[in-house]
Formats: sequence, structure tokens, C-alpha cells
Amino acid sequence: MGLSCSRQGVAEIIPDRDVMVNIVDQIVAFEELLKAGQPLSRGEEKDLAHLRRITCEMRKLNNRDMKIKARHSTVQRG
Repeated sequence: MGLSCSRQGVAEIIPDRDVMVNIVDQIVAFEELLKAGQPLSRGEEKDLAHLRRITCEMRKLNNRDMKIKARHSTVQRG
């Protein structure tokens, strides 16, 4: 039973490609607004804070992945 539950959790965690592209598009749109110096509404500020949390988690995953790759490459050499 534990195995079947963990499979469902993994399937829900991994987003579709369209979802990830949409997130990147939102980040780029906010970046353009901020570079232009336009003020953000309260709702946009909340969305921006949410996107910052998402990007922070994405960076953590990327850093963890890079460490794992580095560890595997040194193990294969040695």
C-alpha cells in the first residue's frame, strides 16, 4: 500500500511541460514590468511572491542535481 501511495504523490508533484513554460513566461512578464519601473498591484505582488518561492525551490533542486552529477562523475573517475 505504501508503494502505491508514493506513486500517486510523485505523479502529482511533476508538472507538465506546459505548466513549467507558463511559469517561466510569468517570471519573464514580471521581470519586464519591474525593469520598466511599473508599479505592481496588490494581487501582482502576491503572485510575484509566490513565483519567487517557486524559483527558490527550483534553484534548490537544480543545485542538488548538480551536486549529485558532480558526485557521480568523481566516483566514476576514481
